[in-house]
Amino acid sequence: MKIAHISDTHICLPEPENTDRLADLKLAVDEINLMHPSPQLVIHTGDITHNGLVEEYQAAHELLGQLKMPLYVIPGNKDRRREMKMIFGKAMKLHDDSRFFQYTINQDSHRLVFLDTLDEGERLGNLCEARLNNLVQMLNEDGEKPTVIFMHHPTFDIVEAPRPFQFISHEVVAQFEKIVRDNPQIIKIFSGHSHRYGRHKLGNTDLLAISALAIDLRWGDYGEEMRGRPVYEVYDF
Repeated sequence: MKIAHISDTHICLPEPENTDRLADLKLAVDEINLMHPSPQLVIHTGDITHNGLVEEYQAAHELLGQLKMPLYVIPGNKDRRREMKMIFGKAMKLHDDSRFFQYTINQDSHRLVFLDTLDEGERLGNLCEARLNNLVQMLNEDGEKPTVIFMHHPTFDIVEAPRPFQFISHEVVAQFEKIVRDNPQIIKIFSGHSHRYGRHKLGNTDLLAISALAIDLRWGDYGEEMRGRPVYEVYDF
């Protein structure tokens, strides 16, 4: 299974001076569409927009709709569930009364779990009791198939960041980590949010936070060859 992973596009209308985040996203979409073999799907791990406005989601959706493969999304701390659900919820098959943007999809070889770590109005991530219980329920539906989790906020410290810890409390992270340790079928956990890369290991589970696709918002050294090019990741399982 081949997956393209993008994050933190921060589409903002009107666009900030000296930025072109729509062009950054368009370039990434075009590159992904030209890949051979093609990814089976594309996943966006949040901060689709910068202000959570309907027109920003519409602009992002217009570009992401040009992908030749299915797209799955989850919210980041800059997103708004209501507006995001209006534009993207139907494709995710979310019920209108769903409180959170959590769901699963099954592939032939793997199971993908999508978690909603948004705490609206706050920068840091959160997983309340309802979301953690839902995670356990989703994992129990198929405890044998290798499972990959996608979420916006990393649960581990991004040591290069000014504020390394990205969650509302260490207690919440400890509860999440216990669930991961109790479910050895979880092989990978991918996130965004930090606008820089970070890696971690939790038992036998690999964790990766990727940088922002929006070129003006990414931090870290990406080399001269990446000047003017958005960053994203492609995984083969």
